[in-house]
Amino acid sequence: PDLSCACPKRLAFGTGDSMIGRLRAILADNGKGSEWHPMLGVGNPAACWSVKTYLANVREEQLKARVTPHQAEPILVGDLALISNHTEHMLLQKANSAIPIFVQARDQALFKALFFAGDRGVDSLLTKVSDILRLTDNSGFLFNHNWTKSLRSGDADVFAFKRGSNKTLCPVRGLEVYVSVCKSIGIKLAPGFLFRPVTKSNTVSSQSLGSSAAQARLSFYTSSLKGQLSGEHLTIHGFRSGAAVSLALEGVNLHEIMDHVGWKSSKTALHYIELRQVVNPVGAAARLANLPLATGES
Repeated sequence: PDLSCACPKRLAFGTGDSMIGRLRAILADNGKGSEWHPMLGVGNPAACWSVKTYLANVREEQLKARVTPHQAEPILVGDLALISNHTEHMLLQKANSAIPIFVQARDQALFKALFFAGDRGVDSLLTKVSDILRLTDNSGFLFNHNWTKSLRSGDADVFAFKRGSNKTLCPVRGLEVYVSVCKSIGIKLAPGFLFRPVTKSNTVSSQSLGSSAAQARLSFYTSSLKGQLSGEHLTIHGFRSGAAVSLALEGVNLHEIMDHVGWKSSKTALHYIELRQVVNPVGAAARLANLPLATGES
């Protein structure tokens, strides 16, 4: 095989297991079922026994080698504020060009969504407009979609974005700006994917924005802000840890943080986040939306 591509050749076993799980879910959604039948050569190849055995062997090998996964550098509130200001400044500069203004509007909404969702990078990228409901009091949005790791069991992931007092950081305002820009330049998002890439022919695709493309956009902005951010090698995974750290610094209960970002034991990771918790006016979503800029800054 051609090994000259830029694809990763070695991953942590947890990352590999997650990717295989997403692939298995995608194949299942496209009629391949949840099982692989080796005698017939039909079914879901990602559910093949040999794949499971390989993953188990990689896990054992890495544990024996005492391989410690590197934690993503957290993207804190101050980092998000710098990135948001930068994207919005560029948005104003691109005001007369449809595709560039779409990209800037998408990026500022995406980064805020990744931070305030506290997650779930791939799942946020796979969000569809049909997954989003505006709260009746106009205080935010309710998201209801499946976790990629829980597609096998069909458990839902329910969380909220609450409108914040800081317009620079507010994820609700970010999404509203993005949707407004799309409408003004004739891009129809509903009912498909919320965040979409631009094709080589300079048109907006109907597919979802990939994680590598999202990382490339983040790297583009962080390179422009080099020396101003809290870390040097920020990744989209850092939004999740940054949200958790920011909440912890604000004194939010540890269990509430775990619920918000999805850090649970294997037995509880796929449980529903109760509706009364995610829309609670004093809960994690509301408090995260109103964090002061000074949080986490030295």
